[in-house]
Amino acid sequence: MLLDTASLYYRAFYGMPETVTASDGTPVNAIRGLLDAIARLVREHRPARLVACLDADWRPAFRVAAIPGYKAHRAEPDGSEQTPPGLVVQMQATEGQAVREGEVVCVIEAMKMQNIIRAEHDGVVKAVNAKAGDSVAADDVLVEFA
Repeated sequence: MLLDTASLYYRAFYGMPETVTASDGTPVNAIRGLLDAIARLVREHRPARLVACLDADWRPAFRVAAIPGYKAHRAEPDGSEQTPPGLVVQMQATEGQAVREGEVVCVIEAMKMQNIIRAEHDGVVKAVNAKAGDSVAADDVLVEFA
């Protein structure tokens, strides 16, 4: 199996919430999403060999020279990358609901990956700011806790 690791990593970075962190608070959302995606592919396809390819330059000059619009849809005027929107597939939280740490709050589809968003700690849902079918940005607050 030959993996386009840069594409998987990009999708994982924007598809997993930034709240996925290591015990010291270091963000690990991209790594977690990438490893989850690779594990799923290996489990489903059972390859004899696995090769992970990575092109560190997401928009290399030689490709832009050959195709001026190459990945231009991802670039902001300042050169930074655009964050693709996500789609709320399921909203399981309701206002006033008591939730436990790890309980599923909602499911978001981003970059063709479904991401399960879980409660970070025990609490009570104060507000639900999105519903199934809504398009959401990476920095949108979907659920607020009391």
